[in-house]
Amino acid sequence: MLGSAKIPPLNFGSAKIPSSPVSAESVAAFNATKQKLEEAEDLQWELRKKYLDDKAKYGQSSSETIASYDAYKACLQSIDNLRKELSSPRINT
Repeated sequence: MLGSAKIPPLNFGSAKIPSSPVSAESVAAFNATKQKLEEAEDLQWELRKKYLDDKAKYGQSSSETIASYDAYKACLQSIDNLRKELSSPRINT
């Protein structure tokens, strides 16, 4: 099959991707956002533990459990937003 005229040869070379210079501001913004993400991920586990402890201690429908669950959900949303920001082309260029 390698020499078959029906199958065109494949070019196994490196793709030419235009490179753009990376500014110091975008590198600083990326690093700051990544640091915020790492801090939020650490906080996520602390808030989840607090929620599970409150749930075991006070029950599912107590105000303490609901408040800790709301804080946990807000942290998850924050993490999702930070991940989207890191993957956006604005911060990667």
